[in-house]
Amino acid sequence: MMASAVENTFDSYLSLKLQELDTDEGVFGSYIKSILEGDETLEEKLEALEGILSEITQVDIGKHCREIVERWNSSQLIASCQKAAEDRQAEDDVEEKLVKLLESTQAPSSQPQRQYTDEERRIRQAILAQYSQTSDKESDDEGGGTGGGGGGFCQRWCDGRRRLEREGELSVS
Repeated sequence: MMASAVENTFDSYLSLKLQELDTDEGVFGSYIKSILEGDETLEEKLEALEGILSEITQVDIGKHCREIVERWNSSQLIASCQKAAEDRQAEDDVEEKLVKLLESTQAPSSQPQRQYTDEERRIRQAILAQYSQTSDKESDDEGGGTGGGGGGFCQRWCDGRRRLEREGELSVS
């Protein structure tokens, strides 16, 4: 957004400079800009600009070339700084949104936990005790529990946990 303003400023400068040199800024402006945007070295750019400007004028060609290149470099530096500032602002905005998102997702968990009745606690303890006993038996059968049971204890434990979560007897933390 700001980079285009800087680019427009350079374009305006170049247009005025070419008008000052009494030439067609539409044709020569785009050609000069393509040279400046290229990957060539500074010397190669200056040489190309001198070639173009020598067709337009014979007075102070070197001075005009240096001035154009200095303005171009200055506009690129400003655009780069503005881009970096925009990127930092975007990062700050994303970070701020993440903080708000985390705060909004953490808010419900700060509510007091559900109080269980004695009956619910008894059922929960019985289920956990059953799975604990099943786990001990399967570990003995499987030689220490290192082998896969193909859906034995783990599957039953997960199913029981899901059922407790659905029934609201187990809070997910």
